[in-house]
Amino acid sequence: MSEWISMFLALGWIGAVGIIFLEAFVPMLPLVALVMLVVALYGAAGFFYVWLGMASGSFCLFLLLRFLSKHLSFDRRFGYHGSLGLLVVLSFVPFLPTFLITALFALSSVSWQCFLLLSICARGFVGFLFATFGVSFLQMQNHPFLFLIALLLIAAFAGFAHVLKRRFLD
Repeated sequence: MSEWISMFLALGWIGAVGIIFLEAFVPMLPLVALVMLVVALYGAAGFFYVWLGMASGSFCLFLLLRFLSKHLSFDRRFGYHGSLGLLVVLSFVPFLPTFLITALFALSSVSWQCFLLLSICARGFVGFLFATFGVSFLQMQNHPFLFLIALLLIAAFAGFAHVLKRRFLD
């Protein structure tokens, strides 16, 4: 697998975006390790590569699953109320599998525009957490206030997810 990853990263920033993009379709890839690798190789620009790869991968997977569900006559079980709001909040949680959340959104009645906005926001947040706190996890042991900042950011983005839910889904 290390040869495969090095092949992607040899392509430069396109390979970095591509390996993160591919993780949306292959959830067995270690996202945290890939994000840490891209950020370690590209620095601050690596965060934007991760963000671009995660958001575009989630959106393309959403479109593919939505296309397949229409052609397989799958009945959409999630409406604009109820469990869909929980999915919005869960999309901001860092360690949940994005494949599962994206699949549930694709099988719901949410519009692609709403999912695109949500994907850009949520994947940016998750990428930020992985890039910032994943690389400096050892520093968190020496500086516990970094952990408190991470919790505050999670709470702030959960509040933002609630605002998005009220604005677009209620």
